[in-house]
Amino acid sequence: MRRWRRASQKTIRDAAGNNYVNASVMLNVDYWTAGVRLTQRENNFTWENGDLTEYENWAASEPKLNFNESCISIRHGQWFLNRCDKKFLVIHE
Repeated sequence: MRRWRRASQKTIRDAAGNNYVNASVMLNVDYWTAGVRLTQRENNFTWENGDLTEYENWAASEPKLNFNESCISIRHGQWFLNRCDKKFLVIHE
């Protein structure tokens, strides 16, 4: 994950934050958040700053147990796992 000029990728801490992001972005577009899978063996996730995800809003098919997909993206307010090298827009705080 990259930092851009002192900005960091978006951490979503609760439903209100998730709703704010969803209302602020274009529909039908994937965006990166600051979330990543903590280990390659489990579905535990952390934010870029090291905090564990306490609030989660996974799509019905997620989180997958495909450990090649370890970065969290958001589309329509729902979270998806993707390969970290995919090219999506980034939400910054």
